[in-house]
Amino acid sequence: MELFICPHLPSDWPGPSLVASAKSRTWIYRYRSPIDQKVRQVRIGRWPAVSERGACDQWQQLADDRQKGSDPVLAEKLKRAGSAAAPSAEYLA
Repeated sequence: MELFICPHLPSDWPGPSLVASAKSRTWIYRYRSPIDQKVRQVRIGRWPAVSERGACDQWQQLADDRQKGSDPVLAEKLKRAGSAAAPSAEYLA
């Protein structure tokens, strides 16, 4: 199985990216926030612990959530801050 490794993909790349360092390889999801239009990224997991198929499945779930108007990074920040509400497009309106 060949893996595509490139850390400099556009935010609308259709799938997870595998970023390689000297010691590890990490699957990430880059996206443009529907709330404030900033480019953000979420770590999906490390390869090979997370397989290509597993990374694609998690990426699809995150992409579906983004299409519904939520921002995974802001949701995690609010979760850590103790807020139960997930951010959405109406959050900043």
